[in-house]
Amino acid sequence: MRRAINHRCLTAMLTIVAMVAVMAGPALAQSAISPSIESDRPDYAPGELVTLTDAGWQSDESVHINVNDDQTKSWSRDVDVTADAAGSIGDQFNLPDWFVATYEVTATGAAGSVTTWFTDGNAKVSANLSDGSSWTVTETLYGGNACTGTVKSGPTSLTIAGTAQHTAGIGSSDSLKLTASATSSNGRSFSSWTGPPGSFTVL
Repeated sequence: MRRAINHRCLTAMLTIVAMVAVMAGPALAQSAISPSIESDRPDYAPGELVTLTDAGWQSDESVHINVNDDQTKSWSRDVDVTADAAGSIGDQFNLPDWFVATYEVTATGAAGSVTTWFTDGNAKVSANLSDGSSWTVTETLYGGNACTGTVKSGPTSLTIAGTAQHTAGIGSSDSLKLTASATSSNGRSFSSWTGPPGSFTVL
């Protein structure tokens, strides 16, 4: 017998993918000019290792890299690196693990200044409806763990078409409840939630 509603509760600082589509994408390079900078992933869990790669700099050029959060600017990273003979540089560091944020990365040298962004602790929700139909998911953000406590926002009903992806931020002390509709717009039945191990808790 099919369940009418399918719940998942997501704890803070974790990344999940809903339904059966695993979404992956390149890091967000925000500058179309040379030199460039990019992260190895567009989103990380708090505390994870970030790898930055840059190209298009001058040989042996000193480049200053600044990484800062968009919350209270309570965390930042400043480092100077030297480009190799090919004009490439790299940097690795671990994110802080106490809040969820969007991070801005700025690399500055004699050749110019470029910027990119990445995030941590977002829930990513998508479907595998390759025929272009849509499904409905309702999200509610709680100011507490295990989808209890004060409702900070929602419930908000969202329509996700095809394999489109929706991203929702989850604060460090928050949890997010997702409720999937039983069927899609063309009558296909809900199958299952899937994602990295430990990325969600069943209510």
